Amino acid sequence: MSLTWRVPNAREQERGKAPSVWIYALLYVLIELVAVVTTIWIWPKGQSTASSEFLLKVVVAPALIWLALCCIYYSREFEDLRYRAQWWNLLCRKRFCDWQIWARAHLVLLDSAVLTPEKELAQRMLGLVPSAPINPEKALQLAGIDASMSQTRQEQVIERLMASLVDSIKFAAQAGKIDVMLHASDEAQKLSIEHAWRKLGLPGLPEVTWLSFDGESPLLGKWFAGQPMPDYRLVIALQLHQGEDAPTFSEAAVAMLFTRPAVLARTKNLKARACIMRPIFAEPDTLGAAMASLLRAEQAPQKKIRNLWFSRLNSLAKNSTVAAARYAELEVREQDLDRAIGQPGPITGWLIQALAAEMVQHGQGAQLVATPQRGGVALNLVSVAPPPVQYPKDQDVPLLSVAWALGMLFLSGFVLCLHKIAPNVMNVDLTVWLCIGFMTLILFQAGLAFFDREHETRTFHETFY
Repeated sequence: MSLTWRVPNAREQERGKAPSVWIYALLYVLIELVAVVTTIWIWPKGQSTASSEFLLKVVVAPALIWLALCCIYYSREFEDLRYRAQWWNLLCRKRFCDWQIWARAHLVLLDSAVLTPEKELAQRMLGLVPSAPINPEKALQLAGIDASMSQTRQEQVIERLMASLVDSIKFAAQAGKIDVMLHASDEAQKLSIEHAWRKLGLPGLPEVTWLSFDGESPLLGKWFAGQPMPDYRLVIALQLHQGEDAPTFSEAAVAMLFTRPAVLARTKNLKARACIMRPIFAEPDTLGAAMASLLRAEQAPQKKIRNLWFSRLNSLAKNSTVAAARYAELEVREQDLDRAIGQPGPITGWLIQALAAEMVQHGQGAQLVATPQRGGVALNLVSVAPPPVQYPKDQDVPLLSVAWALGMLFLSGFVLCLHKIAPNVMNVDLTVWLCIGFMTLILFQAGLAFFDREHETRTFHETFY
């Protein structure tokens, strides 16, 4: 099953209306008229009509054949179509729920730490703390971190980040498998992580992988595309000025400890800080449709989306994102990270997610994040865990048509009447075999409905999955 952000276009069918009662009335009049005319035509002269035989021919037999035809007509023209529509609509609702379950996939952020030149950056950007940070086009430096004889600036930053998360890291390392991903300019800084790990007395020594500044962040890509992930993953990302060249970004560092929803569900005393929801990617001219699809997935209640964060977007992408949010009737405040902290750098994608998650912890609702990705814009929500999808219960859509079964029973009754009326023509053997045949047609209808439903289900999955 391969799902995408394209909203399923399987539309539910309307249930048809039951046939008009006038059809049954007209059918009864015709059958009764034929029965009366035929009976009177062949009725022996001089024989009294006040007899059970006459009533059998004029009343009982016509009524049975009329009831049989009415049931068969109702079954084929309404009941069968109603059951088809019920089954189709059930498949449509399940398809939409499958899509919502896929769209609500998320990573659980257990803990995070951020180092930026501006203290309490996220709170000040949202106005929770006075003095909004305004540093457009600047290349700021982290304060209080200077190289020494014993430690480089990179080593100090890594150790400070890990020290902030030491309790969470220790719990994760003891509870399951953990690995570390380093997003930095130099792979040699992996040794700094190992050194800090030992210095902080953390159990074991995890595998450390390195992601270069040129590499694509897996947070909004591979991690949602089925890449295997351990129970816990610690991400450490840092961008620091190096050399004597003029810096092209503001310094920043972030540590984020992730886990999977399944691990969170089965582990006691484990609490999520926030959830990073599955992203959607779009070109600037299709951001409106992408925003609509994102909101339709209901990753978070629309009214609880309070802020729109963005960074590293050019003017076209930024204006298109803001317009898409406005057209979607989102009441959000714009949070421009580049204006607050200065020139963005390679790890800004991690930083903006961590800042948004911090505001989720501060009760500021869900946060919408827009960052450049794949030549376009990536939109994702950071919020609390999404509500579970209310998967539709399997409705009891019968295979056996009750009307059809009644029709066959009435036909059997009609055959018995014919045997009573004309025993020479409708002998016992023929009567019995016809009754058996009608009973067999009941089972045949149910079997045919079963194979028809299997074919429809298979066709539906081939078309819409």
